Amino acid sequence: MTTLRPELEVAALSGEVDAVMRGIVERLMLLPHADGASISTVEDGFAYFRVCAGEDLPLQGRTFPLEETLGAVCVNGELAVLRKTTGPEVDRCLTPGAASIALAPLEWDGQVRGVLGVRSSSLDAFDEMGVEEVRTLTAGASIALRNAELIAKLAASEHRYRELHDRAADAILVFDATSVIVDANEAAANLLLRPVEELRGLPAHELFTAVELAAAPLRTDELMRTGELRSERPFLRKDGTEIMVEYSCRVLEGGRVHTSLRDVTQRRRNEDRLRTSLGRLHAIVQTQQQIAALELDPDALTSTIVLRAQRLCGADGAAVQWFEGHESVYHHGSGIAAGHIGLRLDRSASLAGLTALSDEAVYSSDTSIDPRADADVCARLGIRSLICAPLHRDGGVVGVLSILGREPHAFDELAVETARLMAEFIGAVMRNTNELQERGALLEQLQLQDQVVEHMQTALYVFAAGDRSLRLRFANQATEAATGLPVADVMGRPLTEIFPNVPPALIDRLLRVVETGEVLDAGQIEYADDRIGPSIFSVKAFRLHDDGVAVTFDNVTDVARIEGQLRQAQKMEAVGRLAGGIAHDFNNLLTAISGYSEFLIGGAPDPKLRRYAEEIKRASDRAAALTGQLLAFSRRQVLQPRILDLNATVGDMDMMLRRLIGEDVELVTMLGSELAPVRADPTQIEQVIINLAVNARDAMPHGGSVTIETANVVDDDVAFVELRLTDTGVGMTESERRQLFDPFFTTKEGGTGLGLATVYGIVEQSGGTIEVESAPGLGSSFRVLLPAEWAPIDAPESDTSRLAPAVGEETVLLVEDELVVRRLIAEILESNGYTVLQAGDGPSALELLRRHTGPLGLLVTDVVMPGMSGPDVAGAVAAMRPGTQVLYISGYTDSSVGQHGVFEPGIAFLQKPFAADVLTRKVREVLDGAIVPVD
Repeated sequence: MTTLRPELEVAALSGEVDAVMRGIVERLMLLPHADGASISTVEDGFAYFRVCAGEDLPLQGRTFPLEETLGAVCVNGELAVLRKTTGPEVDRCLTPGAASIALAPLEWDGQVRGVLGVRSSSLDAFDEMGVEEVRTLTAGASIALRNAELIAKLAASEHRYRELHDRAADAILVFDATSVIVDANEAAANLLLRPVEELRGLPAHELFTAVELAAAPLRTDELMRTGELRSERPFLRKDGTEIMVEYSCRVLEGGRVHTSLRDVTQRRRNEDRLRTSLGRLHAIVQTQQQIAALELDPDALTSTIVLRAQRLCGADGAAVQWFEGHESVYHHGSGIAAGHIGLRLDRSASLAGLTALSDEAVYSSDTSIDPRADADVCARLGIRSLICAPLHRDGGVVGVLSILGREPHAFDELAVETARLMAEFIGAVMRNTNELQERGALLEQLQLQDQVVEHMQTALYVFAAGDRSLRLRFANQATEAATGLPVADVMGRPLTEIFPNVPPALIDRLLRVVETGEVLDAGQIEYADDRIGPSIFSVKAFRLHDDGVAVTFDNVTDVARIEGQLRQAQKMEAVGRLAGGIAHDFNNLLTAISGYSEFLIGGAPDPKLRRYAEEIKRASDRAAALTGQLLAFSRRQVLQPRILDLNATVGDMDMMLRRLIGEDVELVTMLGSELAPVRADPTQIEQVIINLAVNARDAMPHGGSVTIETANVVDDDVAFVELRLTDTGVGMTESERRQLFDPFFTTKEGGTGLGLATVYGIVEQSGGTIEVESAPGLGSSFRVLLPAEWAPIDAPESDTSRLAPAVGEETVLLVEDELVVRRLIAEILESNGYTVLQAGDGPSALELLRRHTGPLGLLVTDVVMPGMSGPDVAGAVAAMRPGTQVLYISGYTDSSVGQHGVFEPGIAFLQKPFAADVLTRKVREVLDGAIVPVD
């Protein structure tokens, strides 16, 4: 029996299909009387002559419809022998001179895949023995060609695996059974700073320091027992540094271990950076959204951003300086820089030049003494604090964003970082690039390979795009964690069935990836359906070499939630900065307005003028209350906490609340027994109850009921006192509930949006929490939790509003930088018998005191002043006149004056604005020794 030669068997096993075919044809030519032979492959009704010899050689490489060839007679699976003497078919031979032809089908996997043909000019060719030899040769050829094809496919699969292995984003190491590295990809080489060739053959213990191995030996036995192992530990790089790595090991066939590594150092650093961005993320995003909505040219956009940068940093001015040669030129300015557009400076002698060299934001806290700054120019422009942040274009520094302050030490790290971010935003606007930067290079030419891809921590779908249906052909286990959809349930299904609510635009973009080969970063996409709850996915895609498309995605819903919290925190911080900034000036003005209106009320003989003055007083009181509301919801008001009984507070307000909510609304109180005391400002707590009651009344235009409850509760082993107010009103939607405590958010026509924001601020500043439950048509329930304070309840303060002003004869040193307030306080005290020495700042006050030879009973001083602060003045006065009492006054908020220590026990403090009688009584208290003097 004829068999294939050994060299053909070797060719078949090496996948050399054409070599196998040539060997078969050569063997056919050795048959008796054979003068021509060929092998053709059959596909889609055509015969392609792959290898030919002898008289059939002219046919090599040519293609014919199968029906035009004699091979058609054997595609039914039977060997056929044609002779001129038995029929006319031989005359159809594609090469002339044939008298006998033997044709046999080449079959494997149940299909005719080709035709083996041998011809002869002799009628005696291909006798019974020759036919049997052709049959045997055909069978062997079919097996050899099938093996060659399988080997070729295996080689292609191995190539795809190697390509995927080498290009995987995760670092991959493969260890043998003795814990020696036998393979590694480029990502592993980059992570461990060792070439791939050096990693191969490296024992596992050389990837760790001796100290690390002693503290945590390798868990090889555990790995071999369980088959999988996941953990984190420090790995040693070639340069001697250690990095924290998250690793995942799986035991493969033959005892090899597949290990994927991921450097989590940067991830942890990014998480820290995310947390430290609470103070600025929302403002930057809000600026980006507002600027994006403006239809302006680049100059107008830049000017708008400059103004916003000044406000965000709390600066006195801001400017964009573009570099022109060796000069730095003011092109855009706001605040104190607005009048210097076109100013040219020598950048080599300025902070701008240093910024260009270092490519980092640079801060000079005092330009008058900082050698890096141009002191002469800064003095001319009135700049004492200066931040310069680099502006980039085409990879280089082309200018700076300057943030200017009139006072030294005007900025903190938050302002420096904000300036840097705003500079980046300006650069992005000028470069006209995408707002989002690429998050990393996507995996290219990703192939199916379970042992590698299954360990990827990023979810991966691979879709076939042949019929444009994007049918799923592979999914790794990470997709189940990201979507909740079992791989078995979705495999083989089209994309639109797996994700029925996917936007059509995304499908078009995925198909375009297949057509163009472009890498797609679709950004963050919101998705939800009956199986997948509302989620946000970060989606990327790239084309595979076989016209498939790989889609990687991460579920970033939790990150989006954190960003929402950042936005809310920044919103409150932004409004708080605004409120704190204006409160001081408002309080000074209101002090003067209220004080002088009291003088008019007490001294105007004309009733009509007295009535006018009373209206002025009432208006100033309302303005003071509005300022208090602004400070309340921004958590910057000055609280006067006491130990109080919430039941007593609610009970005392009963009649007022009934008048407030109206007769058509029923008020029900359910007060808990043995209620624990709380520490809070009683006036602010009353404000909380009033605001919640008014909100409930407005939600019930046709009447209803309001229930106020109190109770002791324990949450996580911490004792709280609960104050709950429930109404039967119209309720609210989920969207309204999420925005309920946002400043200036209101659903009422003509509403200010401050009521519930004020409630939120008071509760939070009092150390408590507030939450709301509501649904449309089901009313609302507000729940306030305040920490329980187990201490004796303070006695309520007596009403001193009708007491006469306290008089005296002592000498008072008054230090106040606001002229109108200083004059008012002096007039109030002098009209009540006191002698007042007036000064506008600390040095003037000390000089005045040196010249004053008489006794000094009291120092009344503002807390925050230019140059010397109030406590500084008090310290100097105490050194000159020991035993002098001190009364601090301020229009600044809690956070602004608290750092000066004026809220410490035993320190007398009076918040602006205040009435004349309140001032005189406070002065009398301090002089009479009710407050410990400052020594």
